[in-house]
Amino acid sequence: MTSSETASARDWSTLPEDLILTAMSAMQIPNALHSALVCRSWHVAFATFRRLRLPSPPHPPCLLHSVSVSAAVYSPSTGARLFDLPHLTASAAAGVVGSAHGWLFTSDPRDANPYLVNPLTGERASLPPITTLRCVKGSRRIILSDSGENIAYDVDFRSGNGDDDAVKPVMAGAARRLMYHRVAISGACVVLLVHMPYREISFARPGDERWTSLTGAGGGFLDAVHNPHDGLFYLLQSTITVHHEVLAVHSLNLAVSPPVATSLTRTTTTDAAARVSGGISSSYYLATAPNGDHLVLAERRRLGEAPPTTMEIRLSKISLRRKSKLQAVVEIAGVALFLGHGGAFCLRVEDFSPMFRGNCAYLADDRDMTPSPCKRRLDLGVWDFRRGG
Repeated sequence: MTSSETASARDWSTLPEDLILTAMSAMQIPNALHSALVCRSWHVAFATFRRLRLPSPPHPPCLLHSVSVSAAVYSPSTGARLFDLPHLTASAAAGVVGSAHGWLFTSDPRDANPYLVNPLTGERASLPPITTLRCVKGSRRIILSDSGENIAYDVDFRSGNGDDDAVKPVMAGAARRLMYHRVAISGACVVLLVHMPYREISFARPGDERWTSLTGAGGGFLDAVHNPHDGLFYLLQSTITVHHEVLAVHSLNLAVSPPVATSLTRTTTTDAAARVSGGISSSYYLATAPNGDHLVLAERRRLGEAPPTTMEIRLSKISLRRKSKLQAVVEIAGVALFLGHGGAFCLRVEDFSPMFRGNCAYLADDRDMTPSPCKRRLDLGVWDFRRGG
């Protein structure tokens, strides 16, 4: 082989596109993104890779955070900042409530209207405006002396007690922070939203004109997830009485009309009758385990510290295959949990060994826990269920 033939053989820019696509399918997402910068042919191949939505190997979860005017991705497995997201502004990142299937759910800082966005490409999918949620009765523009024109939404806080003066104005900025609590997104891009004022649920698909409210389900929903094993949504609901709190798990089938909700299990607790009491704050999560079971987590933090200190994480499990009751468990061998503002999710550590440890919860910041998220440090850490801390 001549020297020119050797050089040609080593020129990866001349590889056929199908071989380049095969190589990209074996790469982690950051490496696939960087490969698009190799040369023109690889850039074209990466566009094809994105368009065809070719599968990638299991990749470790990343944390999204704001950097100056844009957003960036941080890897907890390597402790490194992977890359910036020029298509995602810091204000858009600040409004993110949840993510799934490559989409982030966020809202516009100017009018609080929600949408889905691909953080890598900037592609958007429109969702119905905030004014089509059942509790929002209208909007109006208000001139403020310090910030110019702003939008106020008339939100109905009526709780069924006969209060006729329950419609209160909520400014767009406050609505953006408070309206959207949790979100679950299916592979078919059905968006299930837990929202204010009483943590009700509504759903929509990109392009719909209105949110569909599930008023019959009531309120008090704490979290929602989509289970790809059976295609159903699952919800965690709380009902608080004077001395007790009842936690219930429901399934929800949105593939039929009308949607079908089924109550799966209920359990009563006596130590969490209030969400915040005696300087202790409780937050609940619902997660789908790799085997299809569901995990319910109760995280308790001590307030008045910066950041608030995690005191305890209680773990319960419901097996849908055996239709068991909600049972307390001590360990989740082979599974790592991730808890944060967007909810919780699980992964098998064998797919990412030795990056993550089993029987642990990786704690990303959950700003629901404190009243002023912009004036404190982030709370990041690892909770070992076996050691209890």
